[in-house]
Amino acid sequence: MNPQPVAYTAVNGLKVNVFLAEKIPSNEEWAGQVCGEVLSSSPKQGLIVKCKDGAVRLLEVQPAGGKRIKGGDFLNGRKAQKGDIFYVE
Repeated sequence: MNPQPVAYTAVNGLKVNVFLAEKIPSNEEWAGQVCGEVLSSSPKQGLIVKCKDGAVRLLEVQPAGGKRIKGGDFLNGRKAQKGDIFYVE
């Protein structure tokens, strides 16, 4: 049981629960990217995903069948790479 609702999405066919995220202000270099696209390739930056008015850094996620991990660790595990698209199933 989780005390709060959890957001969920999917990437590369893998369902992902999002427990914690932070908003990142808009950046001009992201202007041509599509919503849901992974913008970061470095685990040190964290898992940054484009959204309508800027981007969000996914701080804590849980892949299906796995445990909660940091967004950077999700990138380290190669479950998502720059250019992949998060979507709702």
